[in-house]
Amino acid sequence: MRWALGIAAVLLLSGCLSGGRGSDDPADGGQQGGPTDPDADLPADATLAQTGRWLAPFDGEVPAVNMVLLHNGRILYWSGVEADPGDGSTDLTLVTAAPLNASSRVLDLSGATPLVLEPINPDGAGSDLFCAGQTVLPDGTVLAVGSSEWSTNPIMEPFLHGGTDARIYDPVANAWARKADMAFGRWYPSLITLPDGRALVASGIGSLTNPDQQWPQMETYDAATDTWTYYEGGDRLLPLYPRITVVPQGDSGGLPPGVFYNTLGTLWGPFGEHPRQAEWSTQALLDLVATTTPWSDQGQSVFGARQHGSSVMLPLVEGESPRFVNFGGTIYQSVVAIPFTETVDLATSPPTNAIGEAMAFPRWHHNGVLLPTGEILAVGGGLYDNVVVHGQQNIPVLDAELYDAEAGTWTTLAAMTVPRMYHSTALLLPDGRVLAGGHVPLPNPSKDLRGSVNPQIAETRLEIFEPPYLFRGDRPVIRSGPTEVSYGEFYDVDVAGDVTRFVLMRAGATTHAYDSDQRSIQLHTVFNGDAESVRMPVDPYAAPPGWYMLFAIADGADGPVPSVASWVHLG
Repeated sequence: MRWALGIAAVLLLSGCLSGGRGSDDPADGGQQGGPTDPDADLPADATLAQTGRWLAPFDGEVPAVNMVLLHNGRILYWSGVEADPGDGSTDLTLVTAAPLNASSRVLDLSGATPLVLEPINPDGAGSDLFCAGQTVLPDGTVLAVGSSEWSTNPIMEPFLHGGTDARIYDPVANAWARKADMAFGRWYPSLITLPDGRALVASGIGSLTNPDQQWPQMETYDAATDTWTYYEGGDRLLPLYPRITVVPQGDSGGLPPGVFYNTLGTLWGPFGEHPRQAEWSTQALLDLVATTTPWSDQGQSVFGARQHGSSVMLPLVEGESPRFVNFGGTIYQSVVAIPFTETVDLATSPPTNAIGEAMAFPRWHHNGVLLPTGEILAVGGGLYDNVVVHGQQNIPVLDAELYDAEAGTWTTLAAMTVPRMYHSTALLLPDGRVLAGGHVPLPNPSKDLRGSVNPQIAETRLEIFEPPYLFRGDRPVIRSGPTEVSYGEFYDVDVAGDVTRFVLMRAGATTHAYDSDQRSIQLHTVFNGDAESVRMPVDPYAAPPGWYMLFAIADGADGPVPSVASWVHLG
């Protein structure tokens, strides 16, 4: 019955999307050739300054189910659902006689045309990268943990296990290498970088058919010694891919520094949810210093736990408390996507949660991309949950939307060409554009219907969005600046243009509608003509160590305009 009601609601909603396709008319923000020169100023255009535009899709060879921006400007991504459902070996979806490992690629956009490269050990050095978690470590290498271990005998045992695998991608060597295994096999884990440079992994499930193996235990990774350590006292049952974020101390009376859980994640358990899933609607803070009871409950979210919605932390300002914007997804295991927005202000303990303006379109499994201007871009998504309604066709949302945090409003932008729903990704590029990829929906469970009713799609095309701010005239330019910086120190930055502020933005690392590394920090600046002096963040809770993009922003009458970023290593 829930399935039937969900489909009916989707059909009622589908009319509002009938015009949401990209066009070839520049005035409509349609597709215009291939990727443009990222260092060139685009011509001012009143229409495109309102809508932005999508460039023509190009092939990336494998679906971008996970996507990571590297400090050399390249993009690492890897595929998923590599099993061939058409080989006839079994009636079960995604199970074959010889399951295949996911494969990774590296995209280079520095030239006139995109260049797709294959890393050494593209499968992650011998373990399936599909459904891994990832983070960018302080030295710029990418740590990916967990995996999908497929069984070739699903009748005798559960067909999918979470792997203990850990591996690191080195951008300099363009190679994957295996590292020490975790203690727990994890499928759908979240991985973040801590203020001390270690990585923290949370959640993940050991066996897809056993909810009791959804691990509350957390582990930390020390890259210097290649060791995993059980996080003593940190056990807490969280959903798969929980939205966890390192947050600094803000206003007096607000939440202390730590890791904030934001009641979003992957709530789908194909063989039942955990008996304690009601806990997932409670916000929580992990105190990284406490040794007895590090977790503390921080009140209920307005809409409860959300499945595959977006949670984005707004730009951090020194002395002010963090704020989040949560939007879209589905509520628990419901079917139909919601357009609802919720703001979360950590200036109080527990946080203050409020309902914001809804998006124009409901979205499930969309991506929320924080832009250097402080705005948030909503990319893609579908009208219902392709996982709960397993293997049925979805209806894509092609129009992008832009959230203005100051006004609390959403604006509809240009429409993309390629549907981006389950297993899609999007992240900010150093030139201020946004790269979108992926889309691997689940096929129909029936082998006989997979060729005609929602067949297996493995979308390999990538596409680039040029936000409205690129069409507002000349951009400021960072002519020179620091590369290696320390916490709390001032550094001169030589700029051209009417710069009003500087922001640091961490390189993105996203999968399953969740960017574990996304954050922006507004820098304290002393203005002195073209040679501005900026102070790096004082607090590693605001900016964990690692590589960041430094953007100069010009706040003009038509809106903010960012520079192309300069890379900065904060250590």
